Amino acid sequence: MPPILHLVVAARPNLPKIAALWHALAEAPPICTPRLLHTGQHHDAAMFGDLIEDLRLPPPAIALGVAGGAPAERMARTMIACEAAWAAERPALVVVAGDVDGALGAGIAARKCGLRAAHLEAGLRCGAPDMPEEVNRRALDAICDPLWAPDEATAARLLAEGHPPARVRAVGNAMADSLLRHRPAARAR
Repeated sequence: MPPILHLVVAARPNLPKIAALWHALAEAPPICTPRLLHTGQHHDAAMFGDLIEDLRLPPPAIALGVAGGAPAERMARTMIACEAAWAAERPALVVVAGDVDGALGAGIAARKCGLRAAHLEAGLRCGAPDMPEEVNRRALDAICDPLWAPDEATAARLLAEGHPPARVRAVGNAMADSLLRHRPAARAR
């Protein structure tokens, strides 16, 4: 059986990024089994369910149900729920996208469980070091391996920050890939 990959989706903005990877893996020879893990940070139909359908993704294989609460509380509950999920099914790789609290919680939990974690959209920076999302981005880039940057300039930023070249790859812009894939359906509406 091919190795299992858990593609972590925490919030609505993560869905198009993960969708691009999901569809690329689904169309490739079966080298792995991708499974969606939804932390629950965004969970209602308007913020999550409808977009799953629009992006032609399957329902999450694992739904942690972690919603609400202060950022530290949400991250802690995400870490606990991820640890339990990974005790039941140990993936070969955990892929986290973006910069929300659920992504960071999942990334930390993966590393604490001895799992490899990849950061999709690594290296993005806004220049505001105290902004919560910027803290999350930098923390994920510090603990994840590999770091999948959306373009060569972002990959160069990661290298300039001191990340080892073997960890950094420019893989393309997952948001643009999702847009191109789903533009015909959006135009038909």
